Amino acid sequence: MFSFFSRSKKPEKRSSITSAKLVNLGNYADSSQIVVTEDTSLQLVTVRSCVDLIAQTIATLSLHGFERIDGERERIDEHPIARLIHRPNSMMTSIDWLECLMNRVLLYGNSFDFLDYSGGRPVGIYPLENNKVKIIRPNGELLYQVTINGVTRELEPYQILHCKGFSTNGIQGISPISHAARVVASGLSMDRIQQRFFDNGSHLGGILKHPERLSEEAKDNLRSQIESKHRGVDNAFRFMILQEGMDYEPLGLPQDQAQFVEQRKLNTLDILRIFHVPSHMMAVTEGSMSFASVEHMGISFYRNTIRPWIKKLEAEFNQKLWQESEKSRFYLEFDPASLLRGDQKSEDESFRTGSQWGWWSINEIRQKKNLPPIENGDLHYRPLNYAPIEQDNSPIVELEKDDSTIGETETDSENDDRSIDLSELIEDAHKRVLTKEIKAIQRAVKKYEPAEFISWANEFYGSHAETVRSTFSPVMRANGTVDRIDNLAQKHCNDHLQQLSLACWTDEPQAAVEHLLNTWRQNGNKI
Repeated sequence: MFSFFSRSKKPEKRSSITSAKLVNLGNYADSSQIVVTEDTSLQLVTVRSCVDLIAQTIATLSLHGFERIDGERERIDEHPIARLIHRPNSMMTSIDWLECLMNRVLLYGNSFDFLDYSGGRPVGIYPLENNKVKIIRPNGELLYQVTINGVTRELEPYQILHCKGFSTNGIQGISPISHAARVVASGLSMDRIQQRFFDNGSHLGGILKHPERLSEEAKDNLRSQIESKHRGVDNAFRFMILQEGMDYEPLGLPQDQAQFVEQRKLNTLDILRIFHVPSHMMAVTEGSMSFASVEHMGISFYRNTIRPWIKKLEAEFNQKLWQESEKSRFYLEFDPASLLRGDQKSEDESFRTGSQWGWWSINEIRQKKNLPPIENGDLHYRPLNYAPIEQDNSPIVELEKDDSTIGETETDSENDDRSIDLSELIEDAHKRVLTKEIKAIQRAVKKYEPAEFISWANEFYGSHAETVRSTFSPVMRANGTVDRIDNLAQKHCNDHLQQLSLACWTDEPQAAVEHLLNTWRQNGNKI
């Protein structure tokens, strides 16, 4: 099966060995003789549900390998260790293996996996049964004594992937089932009581009164007749016919009045506390719950239940799976993004904020949504002015002709000492254009919702281009660049429209638009 059997001889016994036994896997019994083991505890629905929930949640999280490169990191899907965690052995997928690992550590407090080495690194991971492994410390040296098919070997720590839960010595985990045996036994006991109630209960539980004294034979006959007709689940709630003046007096209280249901609920909550599982995830709730509160409790489930486990797993994986020379460069890490994903609206708002503030590009967002990249989608934008981060900090609003701005004076080649200063005319023309724009935009942004405002802006800038042309034509005619007025006017309108559209995608569109208008005013004399 793997290299564990490469030696056929059993190791020699050491006289100085002092055993550090695993958690006793024997029986824990309460006064009702309810036997509690890690296996029998799974008969209790709450235990099974908690183990399934945590194990399956962790097993379905993405686990990737990364390499540190100059302060950044890069995924290494083709590295042998990255391939190993996705196919630990020929019989298991990564999900099967991780779920099996978590099932063992949640029930027994420890999980042991044999690491099969070849060429100086692990090439296979094989789960071991907990009752086949003992932790021993001869002369303080940590070893794992493993027995498979009658063959016993003492393995070094690097050969065993050992994940542990609660521990008092940091070396060996303690079974939560053994620590909470009475709580589990109480739950199993209540299951037994409920089963007996329905199996044996005739729903009488009372006294039959007869006006005369009955013989023993008459009593037995009456009892047998009642039990045959009214005992058991199939005979529940049948009518009873009383004769000879007999009277029936019920005894005892219904289960709800005896707080049986409440006791079961309290027992369920105790078990949930053992595994740190929020009560709402087991349909145990108090009062009404809104969607928002459930969503935040889901985040709490990750922080308080799942995150501690995956950090323990990452620490053990990174310690045992990488070679010593690789540990400073490579590491494994779970990706909890799928677990923390909210509803569609919240996710879109998160991506929008990330795009607005520059930590997400369009293609990075599309990759998260499993969409193909688009051209020029790798740019990142600065907030407020929404210029690409890769560009310098030039003014947002700029009307250009190829290598010169509007109004840039040209000297007469035949008369170099004569030039025309048009700066005041340019500034005046631009102020008139911006003033009209800003006043119209301020009125519209208060009047319309973002979607309606964008439609209004499209219509406004469709006609505003003519205003730009008529205002700048005299200046550009004097500058000798009037032939470029149409292209430059259209560019001005397109740029401003794009900036307004991006501002409307922020959380506070009115504030973002006002800030943009202030930026236009400040940069007005530079255009």
